[in-house]
Amino acid sequence: MKKIYKANIFILNLILAFLVITPLIAQSEVNNIWSEKNCLAFGNHLFAEKDYLRAIGEFQSVLINNWNDTLQFKIASSYLQMRQYDKAFYEFNKFVPNSSLQILIENEKFRILYFEEKYSELQMQLKSQQLIPEIIQLNY
Repeated sequence: MKKIYKANIFILNLILAFLVITPLIAQSEVNNIWSEKNCLAFGNHLFAEKDYLRAIGEFQSVLINNWNDTLQFKIASSYLQMRQYDKAFYEFNKFVPNSSLQILIENEKFRILYFEEKYSELQMQLKSQQLIPEIIQLNY
């Protein structure tokens, strides 16, 4: 009788321990604020709220493990919005030449050159890209 009673108490303790520990483990995985998914969601929120500097930090923490063209584009665009043109140009140059965003990237680089008033360099870039067959000569 004592063996059965001890076995029942042992099983009851195991079940109780399982019921107490399981939700704690599950909760720690779901509510991990530093997970990649949460960092990405928070970064997108910061980007939408025009808090570009903090958004860059969140996006970079996600890019450490997984390269993503869209996130890289948002980082470069954030620097552009903050008028940090050198950093924006540097970030846009990180893309591989065959990126699906290549046309957007080139357009943003042209915008940077225009904002920095580097018109002659802009003109050379346009000629070298052969995006516009003839460029009207501007006299400055």
